[in-house]
Amino acid sequence: MSLVESLQEKADANLSSRLPRISSQTGIVLKLAIPLLVFSTGIFAYGTGQHPHTSLVRPLKQIMENDQIAILVSGLDPRENVVLPALQSLHKYVTTPLWAVSGLVYVSMCDPLTEQAQKNIQERIQVDAFFNYAAEDQVRRLETCLERTLELTGDIFSFFIRVRPDMFWIDMISLPFARDAIMVRSRRIGGARVTSQHVSWSQEHCGCSSGCVVVDDQLAVVPKEMKDAYFYITKRASSPENQISISPGTHNLTDADEGRRFFLSESTVSSCTCIPDWPEGILTKRLASGGVSIMVSPFSVMLAPPKLGRSEFRAAGVDFRRDDDWRVC
Repeated sequence: MSLVESLQEKADANLSSRLPRISSQTGIVLKLAIPLLVFSTGIFAYGTGQHPHTSLVRPLKQIMENDQIAILVSGLDPRENVVLPALQSLHKYVTTPLWAVSGLVYVSMCDPLTEQAQKNIQERIQVDAFFNYAAEDQVRRLETCLERTLELTGDIFSFFIRVRPDMFWIDMISLPFARDAIMVRSRRIGGARVTSQHVSWSQEHCGCSSGCVVVDDQLAVVPKEMKDAYFYITKRASSPENQISISPGTHNLTDADEGRRFFLSESTVSSCTCIPDWPEGILTKRLASGGVSIMVSPFSVMLAPPKLGRSEFRAAGVDFRRDDDWRVC
């Protein structure tokens, strides 16, 4: 029996009672239970395709029934009072609608949580594996999160969704799920039409000349063909099998993407003076070294206030993200 069949069988068996038992922190696959999710405006059962939010089908229309999707929650936030409600919002606005249209949604939690916190989380929402390990930095932590997930599941996923444990979703995931581009927000961008949901830092989200972009490193939706370029520090997306579906994107305000699609290469990035030496700039240059397309996309999320003494610039909160405040950088 395949992993997908095994997980789906467990889900069916536990549908009426969705309080699975917890494994240890070593990352043993947990029982997967597909819950009946109750919204304030109605009830939605997995597989029915019916949902009180009528926008469900529109943003997820490119997901196929046989697609398997991995959600990688990677970060360093042990605060259960932050992580639990953040994961509940992820479950409501990402995991649940994706289950309705795909073949599998697998959630890995790569965060140093206590065993009791893991139990409290798993009693309420779907998390399929917990991992707790030391890492040199956030890039290597995310790379290890991917590797440990694939060790348990095999390389079965069509898409990978990278999120933070302190990230709150405030509306349904609304992306094209392109198979030829990595979907990200921008830290800086030029020559594109965007809303505040397309950018990570609204006070300084322009700041680039036309055709240039700095990729935000907080979240992304990555198609399988581009996972090496995004997640691995040393691997590249230049192998023949990864180049099949990668084509240079156009950058034009009059095209269908309104300047939000970029083809990153070493030559184009070298001409963009707006790319800093921050983690976002390092990620942008690494993606460019692999020669991939990105699509600057809207993510309806907000970050929780930081831990005490960290990120003082956002200690008082962050801006609300709107989907109708369009502007051209």
